[in-house]
Amino acid sequence: MAFTTIRYGYYPSDQHRDRLTRPMRPLSFPADHLPTAVNLRRWMTPVEQQLDINACCANAFAGVCEYLIKRIHGVHIDVSRLFIYFNGRRMSERTGLITDQGVVQRAVALGLQKYGCCLEKTWPYVPENVNVKPSDKAFAEAREWTVVPLRIPCTIQAIETCLHNQLPVIMDIILLEEAGIAFHPNGRNSRMPNVRTGLIDRDRFHSIVIVGYDRRKRYFCARNSWGEDWFDYHHHRRHRSTVFILLLAALIVATCTAIGLFFVMRKEQDETCGSDHESYAVTGSSKLGRYNRAAVAVDNEECSKIGKAILLRGGKAADAAIAASLCNGVLNAHSMGIGGGCVFLIYSRKLGKAFSIVERETAPLNSNSTMFQGRENMSLIGKNVHIWSFPMEKYFRAISGSLAIGTPGEILAYKKAYDQFGGGVSWASLFKPTIRLCEKGFNVSVALAFAIEKNKEHILNDTELRNIFVKNSTTAELYKEGDLMRRPKLARTLQQIADEGVESFYQGRLSNKIVSEIQKRGGILTLNDLRQYGLDFQEALSFNLNSSLKAFTTSAPSSGPILALILNIMLGYDFQPTDLNETNTAALFYHRLTESFKFAFAKRSELADPLKINLQHSIKDLISKSYADTIRQKINDNETFSEVYYGNNNTQSKSITGTAHISIVDEHGDAVAITSTINTYFGSMVVGEETGIIYNNQMNDFSIPEKKNYHGLSESKNNLIEPGKRPVSSQAPLIVLDSDGKVRLVIGGSGGAKIVTSVAHVTLLNLLFHKNVKEANDQPRVHHHLSPNQITFEETFDQGVLNGLKRRGHKTKCTAYGGSVVQAIEWRIEEKQYWANCDVRKGGNPQGY
Repeated sequence: MAFTTIRYGYYPSDQHRDRLTRPMRPLSFPADHLPTAVNLRRWMTPVEQQLDINACCANAFAGVCEYLIKRIHGVHIDVSRLFIYFNGRRMSERTGLITDQGVVQRAVALGLQKYGCCLEKTWPYVPENVNVKPSDKAFAEAREWTVVPLRIPCTIQAIETCLHNQLPVIMDIILLEEAGIAFHPNGRNSRMPNVRTGLIDRDRFHSIVIVGYDRRKRYFCARNSWGEDWFDYHHHRRHRSTVFILLLAALIVATCTAIGLFFVMRKEQDETCGSDHESYAVTGSSKLGRYNRAAVAVDNEECSKIGKAILLRGGKAADAAIAASLCNGVLNAHSMGIGGGCVFLIYSRKLGKAFSIVERETAPLNSNSTMFQGRENMSLIGKNVHIWSFPMEKYFRAISGSLAIGTPGEILAYKKAYDQFGGGVSWASLFKPTIRLCEKGFNVSVALAFAIEKNKEHILNDTELRNIFVKNSTTAELYKEGDLMRRPKLARTLQQIADEGVESFYQGRLSNKIVSEIQKRGGILTLNDLRQYGLDFQEALSFNLNSSLKAFTTSAPSSGPILALILNIMLGYDFQPTDLNETNTAALFYHRLTESFKFAFAKRSELADPLKINLQHSIKDLISKSYADTIRQKINDNETFSEVYYGNNNTQSKSITGTAHISIVDEHGDAVAITSTINTYFGSMVVGEETGIIYNNQMNDFSIPEKKNYHGLSESKNNLIEPGKRPVSSQAPLIVLDSDGKVRLVIGGSGGAKIVTSVAHVTLLNLLFHKNVKEANDQPRVHHHLSPNQITFEETFDQGVLNGLKRRGHKTKCTAYGGSVVQAIEWRIEEKQYWANCDVRKGGNPQGY
């Protein structure tokens, strides 16, 4: 059997095709209404080139392995391509001697089923070892990483259905002997334009991964081991070549067995931008609100209106924040609610001080640091359903279900804020607007509709989630943007809290219902957890930004100290307001900003619950000018460095998607910045059958012993599970005062690790470069949390500045517009007004008077 030359794939053979296909079980999906476009790019790991090895098939399968791990558990694990390639050739049994001859996809799929796959670091991609049998250690490690190969019919609908169900497709392109010729299904040849003569020297196959489609433009989007830009395209870009291909086989979890799909793929000049969490595909322009006396900024306009109404009735900033938060927990139910927790930052103009109420969810009293070991197959809906075949016991990440529920603190935070800083209106009156919305109905926002569609599978497979988010139980039609939704069970729960107070939630009639419905789903929360849940109320962290500006933020376990470090580093430079107008100086600003992000996130793993671990000295350093000065001296204006340069690189960077922020200033000069969360979209995916409460999955924010974190790094020992402990959070609200004690800026955000970087970015654009809050908020953002060592930037980010970052050695990755959402209010000295803005990335609007 002859095979092609190095790098460009393998020569096809039918000799063992039937034998290899028979062990694969068929996979089918129910008839479904498929969306116009799907793109799984954001979950794919970076492309690794196959180099001078015929391992395109193994590269494709490795990419899908890494995708499945990252998609399900949020972990970026680099698996061994050579290990997969070697065992695929063993399964093909073409020859007794293993040579670099390529391999068919069915053999690779069965090799993964039989042998699994080990880590790249255990058996690295070294060309000299292409025909060497992997080590015993690699085979032992690989037993924990096996797959079940399945097959689907090779039709357009089947392929699109797989992609819609979050399954990428591995397929082959046929390249014929004559350079520039591809195969038509009707037997005719077609010319491929702009292909270099001599590139193709034999008829052969080349494996790629299909990661998306767009029906409007009739194309598929793919990932190719020839390089990052091959077969990766957008229709509006200028293309350099066109390749016609024939489908042969598909994926790790769904393998095609028929031939016959013909379509077009293109190579583009620029890299493709994938979507990200908190990317709601909201279009349009954000609103800049200008108000003389008070302002409210919530990521849902109806909730901003409720906050404004409370202020107009004599309520204080704290009162308005509670009422707006109750509303947001319904209208943005995927982001927050009374089943979660929050960090409250409150400034009292009368006292001249700021205070924090950090009511993060706590680990149940029956929890322990090893409680999730051996539960790698726990599904997102709390049932013992083995949806995926990847044992992730050693690389645990995304836990949901009833065991992931921490003791909620949101309601207790509301009560403390009301007692200490509110009271302008009655407690019960704060609940009335939201109870009315639950009873009479509210229009589903674009953000909530997005989250519902994104979590369709889990919603349809859970009775209580279906009762809330399925519009028509017969047709399984989900609620969409603009539909009228009601929450009658939650209305009764809110009414009970309004009438009986928070005591009902923590030690009254409601607490019995909460414990009962969680335990019925297998949770370990008890009445003692609710009764013993305590307050963390103290003066906020304060630090001087410069001689005329003072800032307040919340302490650990929030990331307020990390935000303070970034701001102190950047404000120590002598930037000019015009620096962003010129490419070179703008690139320098973003380089320094990125380097400050990296140093700050290196320190994040030191954070913990200060009620359990003494962090006094660490926090003092993080907010001090002298420590920022030390870090600034380590920043080189001309280059960036590897992770170890920045210090402790065991960075815990959780991608919290279910978070919301509210900023408020009242006419008394008081201000509130509150960030609330149930953690990931719809939290634990557990809804109380009596209460209608959507419970958090905050246990997901703890580290797991001997497990790697989101990026495959070791756990943070400061953040291990302990009864009554609060996990580390990315929440970072900020209030800035001028020298007269008047509020200058109130800001906060949502978006996991991007909360810190987006709040810092918008703050610096506002304070340093005199951009108003809308201009600063609309600006394309960059993000870096040290590991992986790459900048993520929004697709509209300035290309010239990006080139300047690349010249300094930064690796970059493009994401769609979104990923973090900021709500901000500033005081404009010249206009003598409060200007407020809600981030267009989620679609809210401010209110005020």
